[in-house]
Amino acid sequence: MITLKQLQSFVKVQETGSFTVAAEELCLTQPTITKTVSNLEELLGVSLFAKQDLQRKRGIQLTDIGKIVYDQAVSVLQQIGHMEQSVKDYQQLSLGTLRLGISPLGGELLALALAEFYQYFPQVNLSLVEQGGEWLKDALLNNDLDVATLMQPVSNDFAYIELCNYPAMVVMNKNQIGKHTQKISLKSLQQAPFILFTANSLFASMIIDNCRNLGFEPNIICKTSQIDLLLTMVNQGMGITLLPLYYTNKFLSDQLVALPLVEPQLDWQMVMAWRKNRQLAPSIRASVKIIKKQFT
Repeated sequence: MITLKQLQSFVKVQETGSFTVAAEELCLTQPTITKTVSNLEELLGVSLFAKQDLQRKRGIQLTDIGKIVYDQAVSVLQQIGHMEQSVKDYQQLSLGTLRLGISPLGGELLALALAEFYQYFPQVNLSLVEQGGEWLKDALLNNDLDVATLMQPVSNDFAYIELCNYPAMVVMNKNQIGKHTQKISLKSLQQAPFILFTANSLFASMIIDNCRNLGFEPNIICKTSQIDLLLTMVNQGMGITLLPLYYTNKFLSDQLVALPLVEPQLDWQMVMAWRKNRQLAPSIRASVKIIKKQFT
């Protein structure tokens, strides 16, 4: 099998025109480099240098086949050099892609972390995918994503960092509730028209599952992935919705009120997850480190 040392020695002899100079530049002895080139010739079954030129101590000349082998050897060494540089760039985060999955309600949480990641590693391509939690789980398991936001509970297939934990709040027009109402049970909403955040959200699935556990099917009149539209419809009195406290603190208007949901209390517990026992690329390790710092 042809070795990298043989190709390097052969090319260096041709470039310097001397076995002695080639040996010095490669930090080898002249007998070693002579033997290395000779072994390459034996392996190929051809002479690479014209023997008469070596005997007469004239300038080294390649044979016809030697010229062909030289051109290809140079190409191979260049490709190896490119490969080594690519690996170095990859390790130093000078290239690569971070494939990040974001659930419909999770994107805003990561804005600062993503901005910091880009600030430090602008050469890494950020590939963002917004999908529901079940899709994100499958994509992580199939290696179609590197990291993704998921809701607790998270299966043992994943390692994760905890991002946040906010209780679910019932949001409605303030004219729809009594003055002394301080909290709302899920059971009391069985006749209420629900406007839910997109159906592929694990948060919406959690609400629906808990309604069914209480023996009723929620009266869902609309589903939307546009949180502004959702709140506008609730503001107009079309129905009620449930959102994590994180969002109700940000988007409530004078006409909207958010009350704690009880019996049961439901929590929006978000994590950043990746497949357990997977060897993490440098870009993934860097993103996890930044996210962990942001959410500690």
